[in-house]
Amino acid sequence: MKKRILIISDLPVFPANAGNKTRVWAMMNNLRRLGHDVSFLGLGLREKEFAGLRTAWDGNVHNIPALRARHAHPRWFAVMRFLTDRFIARGIGEPGVDHWYWPHWDQAIADFASKHTFDVVIVEYVFFSRALQQFGSSVCKIIDTHDVYTGRREKLKARKIKRFYQYLTRSSEEARGLNRADLVIGIQENESNYFRKLLGPFKHVITVGHTVDLQPAPLPSSADILFLGSPYSANIDGVTHFIEHCFPRIRASVPNACLLLAGSICKSWRRRVAGLVLIGEVGDVREAYARAAVVINPVLAGTGLKTKTIEALAFGRALVTTSCGAEGVQDAAGSAFYLADDPDDFADGVVKLLTSPNLAAAYAKTAIQFVEQWNNAQLSALTQVLSTHHEHHTETPHSTDLPPQLAAQVGNHCFGPGR
Repeated sequence: MKKRILIISDLPVFPANAGNKTRVWAMMNNLRRLGHDVSFLGLGLREKEFAGLRTAWDGNVHNIPALRARHAHPRWFAVMRFLTDRFIARGIGEPGVDHWYWPHWDQAIADFASKHTFDVVIVEYVFFSRALQQFGSSVCKIIDTHDVYTGRREKLKARKIKRFYQYLTRSSEEARGLNRADLVIGIQENESNYFRKLLGPFKHVITVGHTVDLQPAPLPSSADILFLGSPYSANIDGVTHFIEHCFPRIRASVPNACLLLAGSICKSWRRRVAGLVLIGEVGDVREAYARAAVVINPVLAGTGLKTKTIEALAFGRALVTTSCGAEGVQDAAGSAFYLADDPDDFADGVVKLLTSPNLAAAYAKTAIQFVEQWNNAQLSALTQVLSTHHEHHTETPHSTDLPPQLAAQVGNHCFGPGR
């Protein structure tokens, strides 16, 4: 049954040049691919961002304009948010779940809801879950969590990452936000299990991982190693650890090996290292992956499903990653990618793949096969999400299997953002 679905997000999801944007853009495309009518409501997008998305989506795209802090109402909220942000950046305090939600959005969303009819509303991130309260009981309300945010600071502090500014909160606040939804989407099964324990047996939690375009390409004959990512503190920590503890060992065995840093992480990188090449942000990530003989994801802290891990596999690249980087797809370790946590083992894995083209090609082939199956499973899970909505609002059984024509196309069609 075709549904009218609204996605609410503060992210300018096109171009999808970061992991969280890729997640939302893929969700929108997959829902449309399943035959549903998908609209988007932006929270505070800039006019240029909004215009780009409206052109790319060619559908119903709306936006609640950004509001300067000095115009915020109530004014005290803007002052408290400013001060709290400064404390968070210094590792002090855990904000409430509504800290990033501007109160004036309530009326704007309520006005929007009164003029449009939807069967399903999906809010990206628990921190914007207050938007769900502006829709009636006939609407199925869903939160796409992206990550677990309870205890996030402790995980980063374990790596001695003290100064950071990312979403985080305490368990009681995370539960309060998630309880605003009828159904919660976890991005990987470990996190879904956490949400089930946090929320109890009466809240539906379904795992829907990230889907990606299948874009395999021949492996180059170079000795180039690629890391593509944002300046997220865990990324910087992981790359720093790799350069200090793995890269010298790699260069000793493969003197012409180069580490290519691509993405917005280059804006925050200041160290000069022999063999390190800063590519910068890329308009088309295919260009970066085309240069890579091996891709690494050396992150040692963080939560969620690592988009860069799935993406590297979808491009048919030999990948070396840590257990943290493999969360959610760890069952494919040893076949679709090389897993190593010890620095020497990590370096040896990169060397093996750089010096053995047949081994790298075998990993790349298995990676593509894994992603084909992975995309199929995630699309089935997304169908289950909407089937659960159907059952609870109409009490009519509904199959959670993929439509036959979609199941047949999974191996051939691209999933996620064409970025």
